[in-house]
Amino acid sequence: MIRLSNSAKRTPVPFVEHKRVALRAYTALAEMCNGTARREEWLDLADSVNVVEALRAIGKIDHDDVDVAVQSAIDGLMVAIKCPDGMMRMGQAATYAMRQLVTWHDEAIGKLSRGTMFEALDLVHQRIHDPNGCQANGLFVAKV
Repeated sequence: MIRLSNSAKRTPVPFVEHKRVALRAYTALAEMCNGTARREEWLDLADSVNVVEALRAIGKIDHDDVDVAVQSAIDGLMVAIKCPDGMMRMGQAATYAMRQLVTWHDEAIGKLSRGTMFEALDLVHQRIHDPNGCQANGLFVAKV
């Protein structure tokens, strides 16, 4: 479990950290669109999916179509992981869904507190290490 002081929980995510995470996700999405994604980009996109789904689970993202976008993005990631490293790509519907998820992730980092983001990451870690974690709706698996 990640522990933060009370004052750190209420502060926003530092600008540099926000931009670093967002840039990695958008770059990974671009590589996936180009069909040149590697495992590293796949993992960056999986992180975005997991965080958005965790934020939805704790009630911090309330878009109506999050669940549909998450499932479409997961389907695309499952197709992409079967491609050779450096040649991963997703279908058009999955790419569109992933773009929505990456945008929501970026927006969440910018508007939610650091404590909320750590709460979501903590939920992701719990689900990954849960022996029944693969039963979750999302991609909460660390082993692919």
